[in-house]
Amino acid sequence: MPLVCFYEEKPVPVLGLIVPEDSACIDGFHVKTVSIPANHMDMCKFAEDSDTGYMRVSRHIISLVRKAEENMVSGGSPIPISGAAVGHPSSLVISFGSERARALMSSVNELSASSSSENGVLEEHRQRAS
Repeated sequence: MPLVCFYEEKPVPVLGLIVPEDSACIDGFHVKTVSIPANHMDMCKFAEDSDTGYMRVSRHIISLVRKAEENMVSGGSPIPISGAAVGHPSSLVISFGSERARALMSSVNELSASSSSENGVLEEHRQRAS
C-alpha cells in the first residue's frame, strides 16, 4: 500500500520542532516522505493554491487516488488506507464501487484540473463557504 508521510521543516518559536522528521515518518517500501515548508502549527494552513505545501500535498493526494483508480480499473480489491502508521488506530477501506468513492474521485479530478488554473480549489471553497 503506498503511503506518504509529511513533516514540518520549520520550528515553532520558543518550542522548536514539535514532530521531527524521524517521528513523523515511517520506513518502508512504498513510503514517501515529504517536507512542508512551515512549522507544526501552520503546515496545514495554505493561503492559496500556489503555496509550496499545498502543491506538495495535493500532488500526492492526486497520485494516490490515481493509483487507487488504476487498481479499480484493473479489477483489484478495495484499497485499505490505515492511519495506524501515523499514530491513529483507525483505518479506512476505499471501495470504488460506492457512491462515496465516486464522489472522492470526482473531487480529485476537480483538484487535479484546478491545480493548474489561476483561481484554484481554495478560491472555489472560499466562495462556497461564503
